[in-house]
Amino acid sequence: MSGPFETEQQARETEAVQAIYEAFDADPGAGKMAPHTLQMLTGACMAARVDLGAFDRRVLAGLSGWEPETAAVVCGLISRAHRPGAVTLTPAQLRIVLDALADAADYRRICISQFCNDCADSAPELCANHIEADDESAIQAYEALSAELDGDAE
Repeated sequence: MSGPFETEQQARETEAVQAIYEAFDADPGAGKMAPHTLQMLTGACMAARVDLGAFDRRVLAGLSGWEPETAAVVCGLISRAHRPGAVTLTPAQLRIVLDALADAADYRRICISQFCNDCADSAPELCANHIEADDESAIQAYEALSAELDGDAE
């Protein structure tokens, strides 16, 4: 269930919403959809690897009192916002990745500027080995990725 949904009917026709109505038909009564709807909402959060706090859970419980179609839209928004296969880094892990990218860029710069006699002899151009290794492009790619990841952290 991911949507986007153009109509309420589309949300109603999802497998998850149909399962909630089937469970309700088997055991009708006031408030009997809410536990199933809450399970759908928390399941979407779990699938998207969203950490939930106590207040988050209370809000989801409140949303579970709405019709399942509304919850299906919220679940669709959550699942579409989460990129499949995307890795969510903790702030500490992100700092390690950013430091590693900076180290990799610095290493390539040092190799070119301080340890490569061929680069020194062919200055201001790089030597054939470093041109072939495309060190300058790699440095730019490391810096661009670092800026992108650092921007995501804000």
